[in-house]
Amino acid sequence: MHGFDFAQSAVTNGRALAAARGLSCEFSLLDLYDDLEVTRVATLLASTTPVRAMYGRFLVHSLEDAGRANLIRLAADVLGTSGGELFLEFRTGKDLGQEHLFGDDHFRQFIDPMVVELEIEELGGEVTYREEGCGLATYKTEDPHVARIVAHFPARFPALGRDGVRP
Repeated sequence: MHGFDFAQSAVTNGRALAAARGLSCEFSLLDLYDDLEVTRVATLLASTTPVRAMYGRFLVHSLEDAGRANLIRLAADVLGTSGGELFLEFRTGKDLGQEHLFGDDHFRQFIDPMVVELEIEELGGEVTYREEGCGLATYKTEDPHVARIVAHFPARFPALGRDGVRP
């Protein structure tokens, strides 16, 4: 398993928890706004053991459009090599204006799930499951309106080469 995060503290914490529990997990930094870094990571992951699943919980709504585009491109490039599933859970527009336990002082984009679905389909994925509502991600006193999407990317092309280009 390989986990990625934008925050060094999250990477450090993930590494420490994995080591303490004797788990074979890797954690690395990844800036989804850096096109070249996303291509590098896609190339690395697509050229190693087949990746069958990618998971992003409360990630999509924390990204601006460019970061979300790179996330979906990363999933398409990696999962499209061997075939696999993308699992996403994120806040929808129906959560806008609700009280948020952690406040509203950090970026959130309350996005229409259909936008995400269309972006996935544009890159060759097929949404196989979609659910929206409250009661799906309750935390303490907060019950946000979220969407869950599962998308399948079929194996359709060879792995990326070292230069990020398919042969």
